[in-house]
Amino acid sequence: TDYKNDQIIFDAFSPGGHSLYPDADYQSASAATSIVDEAGLGEFSNTQLQKKLTGKKVSVSPYIGELFEGISGGSSPDDLETMFQLIYLHFTAPRTDTAALRSYVSKQQSIFANLMSNPQYYYSDRATRAKYGDQVRRVWPKTEDLDAINAEKVYGIYRDRFADAGDFTFVFVGNFELEPMKKLLATYLGNLPATGRAETWQDLDIDLKEGVIVDTFQRGAAPKALVELTWHEANFDYNRRNNTVFNTMINVLKIKMRESMREDKGGVYGVSVSGNISKIPAPGYSVQVSFNSEPGQVEDLIATAKQDIENLKNTGPTAKDLQKVRESAIQGSTKAMENNGFWLSSILQQYRTDTPDFKYLDLKKYTALINSITAAEVQAAARRYFT
Repeated sequence: TDYKNDQIIFDAFSPGGHSLYPDADYQSASAATSIVDEAGLGEFSNTQLQKKLTGKKVSVSPYIGELFEGISGGSSPDDLETMFQLIYLHFTAPRTDTAALRSYVSKQQSIFANLMSNPQYYYSDRATRAKYGDQVRRVWPKTEDLDAINAEKVYGIYRDRFADAGDFTFVFVGNFELEPMKKLLATYLGNLPATGRAETWQDLDIDLKEGVIVDTFQRGAAPKALVELTWHEANFDYNRRNNTVFNTMINVLKIKMRESMREDKGGVYGVSVSGNISKIPAPGYSVQVSFNSEPGQVEDLIATAKQDIENLKNTGPTAKDLQKVRESAIQGSTKAMENNGFWLSSILQQYRTDTPDFKYLDLKKYTALINSITAAEVQAAARRYFT
């Protein structure tokens, strides 16, 4: 691309992640890459490595998520080979440093020791527990949970996740010439270890709780209420049109709730409407409406939000609102497509879901798709997803 002269970014992923380890090893698995990063690489401590990289525009960081492990970063064209050297070392020469581990655990424990005294974090943790129960992979850890992190598990899991580069997919986007890039790929990626191991992520079956759950509680002294409403189902027909209709429905609701709750009622400082759809590890969707307000207005504002949803289910979106959403989506895509990050994330998403289809990364095709979404489809979506 030619969007930024001094930028090349990348991400590489392999299916697996910490889903392959039991809950007892979760803390070690989720902390492993942070600890390795803090330890340094090969013969260099982190401090020595940073000195070596002084003046260079380059960053490389490994990660272990629930379904994928990977490595991401970027550089300027001048520092591209250094970036590849760091990629190679992260696979082949992670540094074992128990002092770095102790430092990481100590810092994290000091952070989490007082976290729940902050009403905002307490609310986040309480809301998560209401939705997932005490699922260790979803809630904020307690200080004693971090005691489970140990060097043998941390470095063993890290080496295991990065022992086989053969099933990693690398995506590079930015200002580079193809032929010089091929030489770097052959030299550094072509010499990474490959064992031929065949594996994928494990579906841990961590779904939001079913049924109607209402949890109201008080924390702190400020006259401020935080509200979150979540609708969800572990069922979604994941395809390009359904995804686009779902997102259109979310954006219509953003318009209506901003008008009714902030402008008409004047009761909220801001209202957020967000939606999430997934294909892996299993199809599903969730919609979340959240806002803050004065405590005395909470019930009225919840009723207003629910009425906006009922109106959409009963009458569908207005032509004016639907056109606003279309225009905003097209403008947003037009701007996004001039950004390296958009192309990186879009390409990664296609490969991670095993359905590479780049048709709608063409602006004309995307514009035709978004303009073809009808009011009846959005109304049907509201009836389908707000049960």
